[in-house]
Amino acid sequence: MTVQVDSRYDRFLNRSVAALLARGAQLLATTEPGYSEPPPWARGWDRLLLVNHPGSVTLYAFTTADPNRVDELGRRLDELAQGLAGKGSPGAGPIKLVAVAAFDGPLDDRTARSVTRLMPSQYLSVIRPSTWAVDLHANQIYSPGLRGKREGAEPIELALRPEGDTGDLYSLQRKHAQSSQAFYRLMTGRQPVVTYALIAVNVLLFFLLYENGGPDNTNAIQTFGALTPRLVEQGQWWRLFTTMFEHGGVAHIFLNMISLYILGSVAERWYGSVRYLGIYLGAGICGSLVAFAYAVFTGDLNDPIVGASGAIFGIAGALITVRFQASDAIPLSIRRQVSNQMIVLVVINLVFSYITPHVANSAHIGGLIGGSLLSFVFPLARELTETSP
Repeated sequence: MTVQVDSRYDRFLNRSVAALLARGAQLLATTEPGYSEPPPWARGWDRLLLVNHPGSVTLYAFTTADPNRVDELGRRLDELAQGLAGKGSPGAGPIKLVAVAAFDGPLDDRTARSVTRLMPSQYLSVIRPSTWAVDLHANQIYSPGLRGKREGAEPIELALRPEGDTGDLYSLQRKHAQSSQAFYRLMTGRQPVVTYALIAVNVLLFFLLYENGGPDNTNAIQTFGALTPRLVEQGQWWRLFTTMFEHGGVAHIFLNMISLYILGSVAERWYGSVRYLGIYLGAGICGSLVAFAYAVFTGDLNDPIVGASGAIFGIAGALITVRFQASDAIPLSIRRQVSNQMIVLVVINLVFSYITPHVANSAHIGGLIGGSLLSFVFPLARELTETSP
């Protein structure tokens, strides 16, 4: 009687599949007996697994590879990417394709680098491909780009650990379930009450200003706390705070409150109400200080400056930095998307902010920098069990 002994690759493949299934992956194609024949574009790949997480869709494709036939691996990758592109993305964004090429023999650094540089022959808008080379002898993963933690590599790293460590699979499954629940709690359980309160205060003060002379009346806006540099020099430092609750017109407050509602609703849920308020007020004061310093530098000491824009730019800055913070509760893919969107939004607003009277771009830049820095002092929700503000 002959006893079949699984190869090192078979063991790695089975453990990788188990780890991915523990994260909620779906098996799309396999070469195992008893399953339907994979589509032509998936042939040559032993397993295809789809992981659909909030904000990202990742497809893992596993195969063995020969270090002397890297071109053949590139051809298979091209066919796989073309086939996936023809099916379209099952999610809102592009599919992140991770081709995992396992080498059961010695793999030198030069060959590994050539494998990680493999890309489809043409650009495909619905596919974001990357190729990982796995040295099964050295238990090492090579991936494109700089060294460091790879997004989505945890199941592959787990498969390379010593066998018999099945408790890690249960831990991974638990962590995945907790992560999904934590993100759901953040987005549905926390209500942006501070954002609503800030909008209400700004609108109320604008109505009071409007009833007492209006934003076109210099004496009125100074009475209600506008940042007039000459008055600040005379000791009225409280204007650095009150200016962020005053606005120079209907269009000014309307655009600011819409921005505050959109950005604040996300930021308050992610950071928690107390830390969010700390970032908002701190960034607003930073914006006021920079605007005051710039006015002193230019000698423009009489023109009043008003608006919540500095604080709102601070919230945008805090959303830009989320990609650089650690959080098990908020998926990195979502944090990167929000960060990219905020960068575009900030650039557009800096360009168009010159058209509003009594508004200083220096305050915007100061608030942006202040909010970015304060986001590390008041970090976003990190732990899976965190529910407090």
